[in-house]
Amino acid sequence: MPEPVTVFVSRTAKPGREAELEQWLRDVREASSQFPGFVTSRSIESEDGNHPGEFEVVFTFDSAENFSRWCNSPEKKALYNRVSELVTEQKIRKISGMEPWLDLSPPDMAPPPKWKMFLLAFLGVYPTLNVVFFFMMPLVRDLPMWLRLLCTVPVISALMTFLVMPALAKAFHGWLYPSR
Repeated sequence: MPEPVTVFVSRTAKPGREAELEQWLRDVREASSQFPGFVTSRSIESEDGNHPGEFEVVFTFDSAENFSRWCNSPEKKALYNRVSELVTEQKIRKISGMEPWLDLSPPDMAPPPKWKMFLLAFLGVYPTLNVVFFFMMPLVRDLPMWLRLLCTVPVISALMTFLVMPALAKAFHGWLYPSR
């Protein structure tokens, strides 16, 4: 199963070009959302006041293959040809795992409350544990506890990361991020 790709890009606008960079970011978000495997994107201006004109953009695609399609597309290349005249600095970081799958909020919305994330994680972990133990216990029953865990935890982690949490995050998106 393909692993999701989430990319954080931080850009600092040249003085006086902040509004143009904001428009450019909206254009990039709109264009990327039309590509296969697109999950979400959002842009956030730095609120701490330490870096005026700094904008962060977060993109998530369902696989490296689909993210690569976006990166190599003529649409992206045309948009990115314009950005150098608008920014003084840019930093890029990629992440993977469960956290990006829970961050499917629309732009400019706060993340869901921790209690909702707890309930969603519980809803994923409890049935996953039961299913894995049901099928694996006959195979690992005679092993010491530490070895049983060594065999089952990677299976549970993989199922949670690649199957269960992405499905739950999509299914409960409206509950996690109710319209305000």
